[in-house]
Amino acid sequence: MTATMNDLRTGRALVTSELFASIVNIVVTHFGQTPERAERQTDQALAFVATAAAATVPVIPSDDVDHALHAFILHTADYSKFC
Repeated sequence: MTATMNDLRTGRALVTSELFASIVNIVVTHFGQTPERAERQTDQALAFVATAAAATVPVIPSDDVDHALHAFILHTADYSKFC
C-alpha cells in the first residue's frame, strides 16, 4: 500500500496578504459582512477558484463564497493572473 500525503493549503495562502486584505475590505464594505466572516468567505472563494480550475465536473460556489468571488473579480489584473 502506498501512502499519499497532502499538504493542507488555504485559499488565503494562494495570494499576497495585501490582495487578500483588499478583497476582504470589499466584502465588508459592499456586502455588509463582518471582517471575520469576510475573511472566511474570501479564503473559500480563493480555494473555490483554484479547485474549479482543476475540476472535472461543474462546480458552483455558495452564495457566501460568491460575494468574495465577485470582490476578487473586481481586482481584474490580479484575478486574471491568478486564473
